[in-house]
Amino acid sequence: MLLGETENINAGLNALAKTKCSIYMEMGSQSAWLDLAKKGLSHAHIVTCEWLSFPSYEQDPQETMLKNLTSLFLKGIPVDWEKFYAPLGLRKVSLPTYLDIDEANASDLKNIVLELNRSVESADRQVAFRAEKRFVPCISNLSLPNSQEGALDLSATYLITGGLGEIGLNLASWLALKGVKNIALMSRQPPTISQRTALHAIEELGIRIKAFQADLSKEQDVGDVLNSLNVDWPRLKGVFHCAGLLDDGLMVNQTIDRFEKVLAPKAVGAWNLHTQTLKLQLDFFVLFSSIAAISPSIGQSNYATANAFLDGLAHYRKQNNLPALSINWGPWEIGMAKKLSASFISKGLIPLRISEALEVLDKVLFSEKSQVVVFKGDLFMPKK
Repeated sequence: MLLGETENINAGLNALAKTKCSIYMEMGSQSAWLDLAKKGLSHAHIVTCEWLSFPSYEQDPQETMLKNLTSLFLKGIPVDWEKFYAPLGLRKVSLPTYLDIDEANASDLKNIVLELNRSVESADRQVAFRAEKRFVPCISNLSLPNSQEGALDLSATYLITGGLGEIGLNLASWLALKGVKNIALMSRQPPTISQRTALHAIEELGIRIKAFQADLSKEQDVGDVLNSLNVDWPRLKGVFHCAGLLDDGLMVNQTIDRFEKVLAPKAVGAWNLHTQTLKLQLDFFVLFSSIAAISPSIGQSNYATANAFLDGLAHYRKQNNLPALSINWGPWEIGMAKKLSASFISKGLIPLRISEALEVLDKVLFSEKSQVVVFKGDLFMPKK
């Protein structure tokens, strides 16, 4: 099935361009998929026009976020045949093939027809055509260098957002042990007693470290912190954006408020850091994204969307000759992921030890890549 009747493919594409998200919501709903099953259809082809984003062609990080959000509706279509379809005497409905074509060739049906003729077993689930070239999402192995490709400026200042979280504090300790003398942290809340103890331990190493209380989602707050650093701190040379929070829930239970709550520190905060540091000569701008943006877990539509924004922002900055690296981390043994360890293990992911994660960070920190995925386990390994 195509979005729109087969004989009116272009009309369907035009309709999609006008309605955008609403069509994804409809196609991602249980009732819509059940209607397809009742019509005797076992597989669907959903055709869109320039709504599948990927690094080589991405221009706008905000569109990356939106496109990721809409694609989640497709990924979330229920495929538990025994539960949803068998009791109704219906054939199993498999996940759809999502075909995205570029606007310049929207009237050329050749690529669409070729994909329609592929068997369900051999068809890729996401396909994009750009300038007559066929793209499918994939992850390739990255050979890590034996040592760090660049060098930290030990006399400079480095900023860590989400700095009072477990990952932020471990990152600060890692920088201190590498000899960095000035570390600024940003956190929405003031430090707790245990966090003050951790900060004091770093200070005893002869490090200047301070936690600035600021709301990353407020441009003024970010600007105030950067202005303070500019006044009486050494030059800011690098940013680690580690802030984030979870508010998981199925799509039917999600609200605008819950989405905004999760987007605020991670996506909006990243954008504020981007705009407020444009005039600075940074050596790196590292975004702590999540593997959720690539392989979302159930209930994490808002979190996956926020992290997809970080990925898009990294590519956007690189396209504008600005330093950027987005790291799609698998779960660490600390931080927010601790509460979800059972869920990750069920997907084939093993939480990264702190030492393992920091070792990889050390080697990719000055990488020319815009985006890397770091995880332990067999999530993307071919099934035998």
